[in-house]
This record gives sequence, C-alpha cells and structure tokens, in this order.
Amino acid sequence: MIPKSLTLLAVGLLLAVVQPAAAIECWTNSDGFRECGNTVPPEYAQGRVNTLNNRGLTVEVKERARTREELSEERQRNAEEERLRASEEVRRKTQENHDRVLLSTFTTEEELMASGERKASAIEATIEVTERSIDSIRKSLQKHEERATRLGQADRPVPDDLQKDIASLKRQIVDKQVYVNSKKEEKTALKKQNREDLERFRYLKSRRR
Repeated sequence: MIPKSLTLLAVGLLLAVVQPAAAIECWTNSDGFRECGNTVPPEYAQGRVNTLNNRGLTVEVKERARTREELSEERQRNAEEERLRASEEVRRKTQENHDRVLLSTFTTEEELMASGERKASAIEATIEVTERSIDSIRKSLQKHEERATRLGQADRPVPDDLQKDIASLKRQIVDKQVYVNSKKEEKTALKKQNREDLERFRYLKSRRR
C-alpha cells in the first residue's frame, strides 16, 4: 500500500508538469519602456500587448485599440474605396454596352467613319444656318438703331415699340450665338469621340481574329 500522502504528492507533481506555465503579457508603459507580467495594468489594457509562452516566444499579439479619429478615417477610406469600385463597375458596364453597339452597328471601319462624318456635317450645317440668321438679325438691328439715332438727333422721342424691338433683336443675337458656340463644342466632342470609337473598333476587331 502506498501512503496517501505520497499519492497526493505525486498527483500534485504530475499536474505541475502537465499544466502549462501562466502566460506572460508584455506592454509599453507611459514612459515608453517595455514591461511584462501576468496581468496587464488597466491603464495599459487598451495598448498593444504581446503574449509570451514559457519559452519567451510571442504566441499572440493584441493590437492597441484604435481611436475614434482612426475609426472615422477608416470608415472614410472604406467609403471612398467602395465609391471607386462602384464607379469602376459603372465605367466597365458602360464600355461593354458601347462595345456591343459598335460591333452590332458597324461591320467595317469605313462605315464607322462615314457615320461620324455625316453627324459632323449635320452639326456644321446647323451652325451655318444659325450664323446666317444672326447676320440677318444684325442687319435688322442696325436699321432699328439707325432709326433711333435719327430720332434722337432730331430731338424726337424714340417710340417704346422701337426700343423693345432693339432689345429683342439684341437678345436674339446673344441667344443664337450661345447656341452656335454650343454646337461648335458638340462638333469638337464628336470628332474626339469618332477617333476614340475608331480606335476601339479596331481593337475589338483585332481580338476576334
């Protein structure tokens, strides 16, 4: 029979061997020095903590808790990244749709270029018609202003209707000139788009060979 006291001692020694040693926690104190112990002081619990095993090797790293400013910056970065992803997805789908239209509408480069030239010619024709209209309005305006000048030189009042006609003619000239400028910008944009479409069409066709 083994004495009971010896049995309890053996069990205790066995548990001491089997049970791992308590982990060591290491942190940085307020002076910037590293400290280690079994428990992290509350004032440093939100900082970075390294957990070491009984051989002094790092087995776990708990990063410090982020500040509200850092969390806010991260949310903003995530939102911006999501916005960029969404924008890129829209751009990709738009390009795919445009590619389908190019390939389904035109079979040769000549067809594509001819279509662009027709559109440019239509815009140019609109510009020419509007500019002729501006010239005609300017001639009318000149006549009305000459009449108003003669009346003024004769010390006669300028009729309200004449003044209104002069103001109306001036507005028409301004409005039509704005329209002409917008059509010229449209023509420039169209030429640029035609060049890009031609390059894209060539690329898409080359992939199908």
